[in-house]
Amino acid sequence: MDPAERRLGALAGEGDAWWAAWLAKTLGAAIVARFQDQPVGYTPYDQVVGVVLGVLAVLFIRQLTTRQEVVPAMDEIAMAALYARDETCRALGIALDEVSAGRAVMRMTVGAAMVNGHGTAHGGYLFLLADAAFSYACNSHGPVTVAQAAQVVFLAPAAVGDELVAEAVERTRAGRNGVYDVRVVRQADGAVIAEFRGQSVVIAGRPPTG
Repeated sequence: MDPAERRLGALAGEGDAWWAAWLAKTLGAAIVARFQDQPVGYTPYDQVVGVVLGVLAVLFIRQLTTRQEVVPAMDEIAMAALYARDETCRALGIALDEVSAGRAVMRMTVGAAMVNGHGTAHGGYLFLLADAAFSYACNSHGPVTVAQAAQVVFLAPAAVGDELVAEAVERTRAGRNGVYDVRVVRQADGAVIAEFRGQSVVIAGRPPTG
């Protein structure tokens, strides 16, 4: 590496320095030559201009290549704080496994106190698990959001000791309203225990867009 490449490597990182320095020096020399009306060359002045252009190019390209559609860290913190205040879920051992924009996964093990007279998991607890996943999915965008309606279909029984997983997925949002589907499955065999659909409404904060 020549001095310009070393300076650029220190500023931009060695992985990007080689091609950025070459491109930057070429552009810098051409620009300087254009304004000074002289042949293209690699003078020290050209190299200084090239280093500046190279750093800007590296930063710009890194910005493009590292941009991802993920939930911001503050949203993750907000979801953790919401769960910390969720006395019902924590008391029943309902765990928040995953949360991202418009999606949430929650987990619950059926306890002896959760069964009905038939010895199977009470539908109210299955509904609660699905509703909890729905709640975190629709609140993942930021504004305070609650349910305005929900329906559930029970498809198979669950027994004491079964670990159930509920995955809520956003289907659509329009203004303050949203629609979410939740599937509750038994972890051991993947059997579908219930299907849930919830309709949400934003009650505080600006409705999310996009």
